[in-house]
Amino acid sequence: MRALDRVVLMSEPEKEGVRGFVQTVKALNLLYVIRGTDSSGAALDVPDDPTSPPPDIVPVGQVNARIFQLLDSAQAHLLNAGSTFAFELGAGFQGFDSPPAFLKLNRAVRARLDVAVGNFTAALTDLAGSFVDTTASLSLGVYHIFGTGSGDVFNGLFDPTARQRYAHASYESDAQLQVDGVTKDNRFVTKIRPIAAFTRFGFAVAWTFQRYNSPSDPAPIIRNEELILLRAEANIGLGNNSAAIADLNVVRTKAGLLPPIADPYAPVGNQPPTLLDELLYEKRYSLVWENGDRWVDLRHYGKLASLPKDRPGDLIFPRLQIPLNECVPRDPQPSGCQAVSGL
Repeated sequence: MRALDRVVLMSEPEKEGVRGFVQTVKALNLLYVIRGTDSSGAALDVPDDPTSPPPDIVPVGQVNARIFQLLDSAQAHLLNAGSTFAFELGAGFQGFDSPPAFLKLNRAVRARLDVAVGNFTAALTDLAGSFVDTTASLSLGVYHIFGTGSGDVFNGLFDPTARQRYAHASYESDAQLQVDGVTKDNRFVTKIRPIAAFTRFGFAVAWTFQRYNSPSDPAPIIRNEELILLRAEANIGLGNNSAAIADLNVVRTKAGLLPPIADPYAPVGNQPPTLLDELLYEKRYSLVWENGDRWVDLRHYGKLASLPKDRPGDLIFPRLQIPLNECVPRDPQPSGCQAVSGL
């Protein structure tokens, strides 16, 4: 960003495109951090001089405010960037590789944070400017791309022999039934598979993931399916239950092959007791093995204690501690460096 001001062979709209892209990606990366650390806080900037004192670790509210500021600044730059970027984006940005289209990604990321902080009215506004579309493919979105060629990074969640990655048995027991009344939720069937049962570190293991089926499978950054569910979540937060149910039924019927839920909501079979819990069910199965949404969502709604504990003494942690290497150079150490108490 600093070097950009000294470049003479780029037009101002081209520079604006760079600014809008960089600030959006900075905001997204900071959002990844604070979703993990939450009230432990985070550092906002990297110092110019690597020998200078480390920057302050600030509270979650300041981090969220910085993310909003970056996204809104990026929006202003993208609106002045013309119709094309001066650089080529990778295949994971297909369909979002021009300033007007990339701006829809920017608003989608902002909507994710709007919902996280409970600003549901702003979420609906930002979603209206995003790429949410109930008539489009649920997989429409932006992706991390992997590969097996020289210099590529492979998808580390690919585990063909099920030696490292396992799915909790509750995914099977909690899955609702499809319209036929027999087959489990299609998202469970297509993303999780059974394996020969065994015990590892005291855990009974019988399921693994088939969400990523090759070392070059892309991983979502944000998809249309999530945006539809975020809109449902915002509408539930505002009491617009009928609008929320309409969106939930799009995802249920398309992704899960499940029967639609009633309006007003009335649970049937093993459907959860409230409309909010139904939303959390849909997010759990739609977004499994993508961005850690289940943990973040349950923390947001004070439901972390509902997660299963498989062994005596197991704990559920509400956030991540600041890494040790970030704590040692700071004196005094910020509160986020203290050990996190589990539930």
